[in-house]
Amino acid sequence: LGADVTHRAAGISVAAVVASRDSSFTAYFSELRAQSPFALGADRRRQRKSEERIVDLTRMVQALLGRWREAHGTLPTTVLYYRDGVSDGQFFPVLSLELNYLVEAFKNAGGPTY
Repeated sequence: LGADVTHRAAGISVAAVVASRDSSFTAYFSELRAQSPFALGADRRRQRKSEERIVDLTRMVQALLGRWREAHGTLPTTVLYYRDGVSDGQFFPVLSLELNYLVEAFKNAGGPTY
């Protein structure tokens, strides 16, 4: 799996996750989501806040695992997660959130032992 968030794409942030679909890593499944780059401040005004975590990661990865299962008849036995675009200051908060999202996606796709 590979994941990244890009900002300022027509005024929104776009989260993307891709998953290889073959053993030579030449074809991929993909999932994209728009994420709001704004948050309401204390004064109730919109403020730009680039969200680096992937908000809908659980459903995105669950969909990718489902597409893998449809193509191969089983879930993958090994999954590597490559994450781009996270600064040093955001690394640990993003890691802890996204790790939990990934665990949830794997359990939803393959049961509690997957």
